[in-house]
Amino acid sequence: MPTKPFEKLLYRELRKVEAKKIIDIASPLLSEEINYATWIFMRCQDSMKGTAPDEALPILVSYYHVIEMTDGIEVLFSQSCAVPAIPLLRSAFEALLTIEYILKENSQRRAFSWLVCYTHNRIKLYELFDISTQKGREFKAALTSSGLDKYTDFQAIPNIKKSIENLKSLLGSPGYKIAEDEYQEYKTRKKTINWYNLFNGPNDLRSLSKYLNRLPEYDLLYRGWSNIAHAVDLSHFLSRTKSGSPSFRPLRNHEELAQVAKMASIFIIDATKQMINKYRHGENKNFGTWYLKEVRQSYLSL
Repeated sequence: MPTKPFEKLLYRELRKVEAKKIIDIASPLLSEEINYATWIFMRCQDSMKGTAPDEALPILVSYYHVIEMTDGIEVLFSQSCAVPAIPLLRSAFEALLTIEYILKENSQRRAFSWLVCYTHNRIKLYELFDISTQKGREFKAALTSSGLDKYTDFQAIPNIKKSIENLKSLLGSPGYKIAEDEYQEYKTRKKTINWYNLFNGPNDLRSLSKYLNRLPEYDLLYRGWSNIAHAVDLSHFLSRTKSGSPSFRPLRNHEELAQVAKMASIFIIDATKQMINKYRHGENKNFGTWYLKEVRQSYLSL
């Protein structure tokens, strides 16, 4: 017979009933914003076809990422899951920062900085699966010693050396070459490289957020809520009984649904505005009309 949950800790249907007022606003709001964003994504994709090869990819994939993370947040909201949505919210925020930083200025150079760092990370991943090398053998041995080989179908990627060489040759192609030279120079000074570090960019995510006037959002997501993502939090899970002793809150507590929903809504709307302003400028009026009709009142209701 299937196991029933301990209902004082997990009572799924009751949690949804308790959060119904917020869910009935937040889920349709985010769904509407996601649906609208899918159309903007496709139209922007068409508008970007004339750019330099690969230049559009970092912006497109980052906007896609915002849409997908927001979609995941909406699914969690529909089940009154606020706290598990916070890591997705952070991920959407970082994708929004990518869009804003690339589009702010020096767009081509910044886009290829993103691509160069991605390519180097891909090469490092492929090298782990090349069992003809010391690094590949060590990785396979580590899987075996940890017991993960029983659950992981470790197979060398066919033509792995050719794949690595193709990626390395890409780094010398037009667009990539300038960013690759900067990457190699930066590598002589720093061990850890984030794509936005290149060409005298911000030193870290907080500096990037400050540069883009997103410091309040950063401080909330990476200070106030950081412990949740790193699994070292108490405040979101503990409460006090009437006698004053600590007690675990029920799972799917809805107290932060409204705040997370507001931020998720802001991030996808801001990402969509960025894309329209850059690639579909003629749609600004339609966007404003849609926002006033379908979004504004629901957002204010939160």
